[in-house]
Amino acid sequence: KYEVTLKMLSTAARTVPVNVMRASDYNWYAGQDIALEANKEKEVTISFTMSEDCANGGLFISMGKYKEGETSVSEVTLSDISIKKVK
Repeated sequence: KYEVTLKMLSTAARTVPVNVMRASDYNWYAGQDIALEANKEKEVTISFTMSEDCANGGLFISMGKYKEGETSVSEVTLSDISIKKVK
């Protein structure tokens, strides 16, 4: 079992997808669409179990256009990013 933690802050309300995937083919292991409020820091925790061994997994955070709706232009700050194995 693994746990991803990070803090996110945006100057405008927006949604930011955070995903754990295999880098070579984007096979998805875990993730969430994180809804941010303007100027309010949010602490995020994503817990997951790997479904297979993976030597090239990655953390993918998308701050571009979100789906087909409007995406606010904003400055997004990420801090305290951690990926760790938990019992």
